[in-house]
Parts: sequence; structure tokens; C-alpha cells
Amino acid sequence: SLSDNTIYDICSDKQGRLLVGTFWGGLNVMDMSNPGKFYSSDNIFKGKYAHDWQIRNVVMYSDNCCLLGTNNGLVAVRLAKDISHSEFKTFLREPGKEKSLPNNKISRIIKENCITYIATYGGGICKTSCNDFFSEKPEFESCSRGHNNAPEAVLMFSADREGNLWVIGEKSVGKISLRNLVYQNFTHEFSIDDMIFSEAHPTITSSGMMVLGTTQGITIFDPQRLQTSNYVPPLWINKGRNIKLGADETTLPLEVSALDYNRNEEI
Repeated sequence: SLSDNTIYDICSDKQGRLLVGTFWGGLNVMDMSNPGKFYSSDNIFKGKYAHDWQIRNVVMYSDNCCLLGTNNGLVAVRLAKDISHSEFKTFLREPGKEKSLPNNKISRIIKENCITYIATYGGGICKTSCNDFFSEKPEFESCSRGHNNAPEAVLMFSADREGNLWVIGEKSVGKISLRNLVYQNFTHEFSIDDMIFSEAHPTITSSGMMVLGTTQGITIFDPQRLQTSNYVPPLWINKGRNIKLGADETTLPLEVSALDYNRNEEI
């Protein structure tokens, strides 16, 4: 039987086997020729991986390999025809190493045009072009760090038809262009005072509308109608008209504060 009843994600491989990600029991695999019998760490996977995986996402990235997004890192699984011969490999954040995962808590995985994008809860979004997680050591490059308004705690993200990743935080909505990695924040377009976005996967309808799950039901909007602010604030220097540097001073540090009064109802 299932090793745990808390199911977060389900997908199937090329052979039609169901891959079930559970929150407390790791990966469960069911062969459709034998419905109801699950292979897990309770039986043939015992000792092959950490039993405490909390799986949030299961994604096939090739015919016989899948990626697991867990609260304990990214896991690659090579699924053998004889499921008992399957292999597991875990990737974790390595402090001080720029090309490692930015965070071990993986919330979502998407593969677009041979690039794997990984959303983390605490490290933003990263990407890797690794095609074989068993023969190569993947290098992870941040897609969202450096953008001050991009959320680090990403609940969910989804690719649209225009080459963008829509990034959903508990209290934020934005998108990252996959062409130039520019982030645009649209949170100001939503009334989210008493609302929190959920981990439900965003859906794009046939008419192009986007649907998001929240704690107050669903939110539906047209991505084409969202507007960004083009306002360029004036720059004021409060140190007088002249700044003198000493002979041994070679740099001039500046601190900039930008105030956004777009939502000014309470001011």
C-alpha cells in the first residue's frame, strides 16, 4: 500500500507507471498492470534514499528519469525497467558554492526548451542546463537574485506562451522573462490585503486568462492587461552642491532610497 496518505504530486513515466510524491513517505511507484501495489521505501526502495523526504513536486525530465522537488533538496531518479534497480541521487545547497542550489526547500520544477527551472522557498528561482543528472554535476544559476523586488520564497511558478515565468509568492505576483531574466512585479495590481496565494499550480485558459489559487478562492486575470510603472523618480542629493574628496579617496559611495506611493489609500 502507499507509504503515506498525504499526496502532493503525481505523474507517469513512459512505461505508464504512476509516480506518487508523498509528504511523509517519499516516492511511491505503482505499475498499472498491478493496481494497488506500491513500491516505496517500505519495501524495494528501503535503504536507497532518506525516508524523511517531503516531496512537493514530481517531474519527468527524460524518458526514464524524473526529478523530485522536496523539502530536503533536489532528487534525481533513474527509473529502471525492473523498478527495484532504480537509482537515486540527491543535490543539496553547498554553502559558499555559487553554482549549488540556492536553497534545499524545492517548491516547483519546470522544464522549458531543455532548461530546468527550479523554484525554492527561500532562495528564489534557479536554472540548470544539465541533461543527465547522473553523469554530470549540475550547475545552478540564479534567475531572480539581484532583483530587489523578486520574492525569495516562491510558492509556485508557471510558464506562459510568451516565454515568461510567472512567479507566485504568498503575497506577490510577478514574471521573469526567460529571454533576459528581467523581473517585473505586478503585486500592486492585486488587492491581497486579506488574501494569501496558495501552492495550487497556476493555470492558463484557452483564451489566455491566468487562474491562481488563494485562501479566498480563485483569482482570474488577463496577463496582457497588467501594467508596470514607468515612473522615474527624481534624484536628490542632500550634501550640498559641491562634494570634495581627499587625495587618498578614490570612490564615492551613494545610498539610494526609492519610495513607491502607488498604493496610497492609507496615506
